Amino acid sequence: MTHRLDEVRAHADDVSVLRRGRLVSTRAMTDRSDAAMHALTRDIMGGEPPAPVARRPHAPGEVAFDVRDVRLGRALRGVTLSVRAGEIVGVAGVEGNGQRELLQVLSGLEAPDGGEVQGGPVEVVYEDRHAEGLVLGASVRDNLVLGELARFTPRSGIVDARRLEAEARARLERAGVVPPDLDAPAAALSGGNQQKLVVARAAARAERAAVFVFAQPTRGVDVGAARAIHEEILRLAEAGKAVVVVSADLGELRTLSDRILVLARGRLVGEFPPDTPEARLGQAMLGGAGARAEGAP
Repeated sequence: MTHRLDEVRAHADDVSVLRRGRLVSTRAMTDRSDAAMHALTRDIMGGEPPAPVARRPHAPGEVAFDVRDVRLGRALRGVTLSVRAGEIVGVAGVEGNGQRELLQVLSGLEAPDGGEVQGGPVEVVYEDRHAEGLVLGASVRDNLVLGELARFTPRSGIVDARRLEAEARARLERAGVVPPDLDAPAAALSGGNQQKLVVARAAARAERAAVFVFAQPTRGVDVGAARAIHEEILRLAEAGKAVVVVSADLGELRTLSDRILVLARGRLVGEFPPDTPEARLGQAMLGGAGARAEGAP
């Protein structure tokens, strides 16, 4: 089972599409053309797929997040990066090369053995929505305001249920979660809708956060949910937030990022513009000779 059409195109002999619990099509993969993949996407979406997102021309502001010579055990070996207000910096790498440890340091969950992290406050969307982003047995309402109960509790100590309800409803509508049922348990939502919920909750905290970190933001979601999540990330950058996207999906990084940094064996081994061919980025991820970009750290 996969959401990735490139995997279907490369490996499948037959493909069946499930949408909202129903089998909607089965195709033999005798045709692997772009037109065939487009038709398969229509089956998944139930209509024409959305156009890819595109960044508008912009000029990043001052440095909002600065990481200097961060070290953590054998996982991070002197990582230095900076992110400006309004900028999206992508971090690429083969999984297991320090991404998770970097995320823990950036979020403040782990103190580095050495180096400095300056800037913030930081809002993080973690890579495992089930273990780190949601309380699956709790309602959609509760998950949308998770960790914020104090905001809706006046001095009397009694939760202002009407205010909480209005805020949860606004976040739900912004996320486009289907079905739009605040009372449903989060576990009842599809993976894509669960991820949209997590991203919407993070984005709603934009007034209090200057830096946003997204780890694998569209892993395991369909193209429609991925488009909605990408739009939210772009909106945050356009609002002047500094954004870091850690992803194993090079297409995602090339779509969103102003710059792509490659992490390999706990070190940043290159910095590349977003139009860099995937083959070159892949070479850098694997530590290939000549992979370092000109001027990279």
